[in-house]
Amino acid sequence: MKRLRNRLESIRPDEDGEYRYEGVLTGAEDAPRGLFWGLAAFALLLVLLSGCLSTPGTTGKPFVIIPYVAELCGVCSVAMGLGKLGRDWSALRDYILDYAKALPRRCLFAFTCALCGAAGELFSVLQEKQLGVPSAVYIALRLLCALTLLLFRRRWLTIRWREQT
Repeated sequence: MKRLRNRLESIRPDEDGEYRYEGVLTGAEDAPRGLFWGLAAFALLLVLLSGCLSTPGTTGKPFVIIPYVAELCGVCSVAMGLGKLGRDWSALRDYILDYAKALPRRCLFAFTCALCGAAGELFSVLQEKQLGVPSAVYIALRLLCALTLLLFRRRWLTIRWREQT
């Protein structure tokens, strides 16, 4: 409620009766938007591809299925956060900048879920003593997705944000 109130206080009518934003604008320096969109799309593709595989862990083992669903939600959350930022990152309103500040945490959540999913599948394979190609591919996709999210997070933290006057 407090954030909504702050957002509304920053938007006021001008002399013509039109509403204008009067809050602080913050811009990103040296932010390759295409790289971030590419990494988010690649991570989402990896999650969806691993969901299509039939492995011993994905057939009824909750310690594999739950991290997969959580990771899918986390990667979608990263993409949604990028979408909230819009096309122009040179002048972001302060309440939109909150989405930008939350992206590293979203990546960390999805990264943790990817590692848990890979560990769960490895545990399932060791428990049933059968390592097949689908299980190896599943684990590789999980680890590749985790590395993609880690790269996204590290690169995101190098962006310099500056206030505009």
